[in-house]
Amino acid sequence: MEQSLIHTTVAPNTEDKSNNATDSSASSPFLKLAPELRNTIYEYALQLPNDGIFQVSETEPIREPPLLLTCKTIRSEAIAIFYAQNSILLTVDSCSPAMPLFIYKKELALFAQYKCKIKIWSVWLRGPPRWKNFVAWLRHSHEWVYVDVPFTRVQPPLGPGKHHPGVVDQFKEWMVIAGLQQMVDLMDDAEWDDVEETLNMLRYGLVKINPEWDVD
Repeated sequence: MEQSLIHTTVAPNTEDKSNNATDSSASSPFLKLAPELRNTIYEYALQLPNDGIFQVSETEPIREPPLLLTCKTIRSEAIAIFYAQNSILLTVDSCSPAMPLFIYKKELALFAQYKCKIKIWSVWLRGPPRWKNFVAWLRHSHEWVYVDVPFTRVQPPLGPGKHHPGVVDQFKEWMVIAGLQQMVDLMDDAEWDDVEETLNMLRYGLVKINPEWDVD
């Protein structure tokens, strides 16, 4: 069965940029320091603000600190520290699986070269709902295409407020989305055709909350 078509904008270039780092280690006083001291300096220098959480989207790719581009030796020593102590808030437009795919490919490249992985704190969905995109997203989750990308860790909107009825609807929508993802996880032994048939039956709940889900 063919995978559903997805709607997306141009995804960012998340290729590893290690080739941009020069090799000036021979004349660097910093690299003559003890490895333990260098690691302590890396930890302080590479800890990002906001609890180490930085946002990545199709218009805002991963921006590595300039320190990682100074030379190849420093990059190889420090890159694992950067990705270990910081994590991503992954913003996905119109439920498109394209951005998680690019992050996954970036992670594979990093792990192959530096034995480090990208940590994703949570996923934030934005833009108009696209049912086919969402189903394609869930199929990737069901078939474990992007094993290390937490498809079910979707960030909820702000909690319901007495004077903001629109927020209540957003929270209901998020609950249904999270519930469908949880259902797909629990049906991991089922054939995808059976999972998709169940999803189509439950689509009505999303449409009742937000009619835009009725548009493929």
